[in-house]
Amino acid sequence: MSTFEVDARAIDSAGATLRGTAEEMRQAADRIGRALQLAGGAGGSGALASSGAAAARQWRDGLQTYAEAGAALSRATEQAALAYRMVELQTSMALTPVVTP
Repeated sequence: MSTFEVDARAIDSAGATLRGTAEEMRQAADRIGRALQLAGGAGGSGALASSGAAAARQWRDGLQTYAEAGAALSRATEQAALAYRMVELQTSMALTPVVTP
């Protein structure tokens, strides 16, 4: 008979790592967006500032999209860990013999 075991703590850890990475990416998106806006505005011309602002939005929005995907993956991973724990608990309860006094 084969066995199948899942380390829910390792899955939880992976979810926490993903959550942290997503938050760091979200913060980086904001910093990059601000830096690009400053760089565009430093040129002085309206066209350059406008282009810099557009580039800043695109970079920020693109990185925010990746951050949101990372956060969603984090939630799914943490939910998987919870589901494995629930299955293990239910299985252990079903296989525990009932003792009557």
